[in-house]
Amino acid sequence: MENKNIKLIDGTFDPDEAKKIISGVLINKMNYHNLDAFSNQIRFASDNLKSTTRIQELKNANTELLELVEFAKNNNLKLKVESQIFITLV
Repeated sequence: MENKNIKLIDGTFDPDEAKKIISGVLINKMNYHNLDAFSNQIRFASDNLKSTTRIQELKNANTELLELVEFAKNNNLKLKVESQIFITLV
């Protein structure tokens, strides 16, 4: 089987549309890591540093997104969003 490259997002959006799309991805990733951290806490009574760190990175990314969206709104701009997922078999 070969590696995959999947186009996830590709388009130009008004600020609110871009915010919905990107925030949705970030929130899903945060939820995944929250569940992983919770599961680790319940099963092993220990924190999952990897998930905790990743959640903070995603929160920071969301803050940056909100600032960019606000700038775009204030300046009557649209946002071009492109996202790909590269999957490599290891």
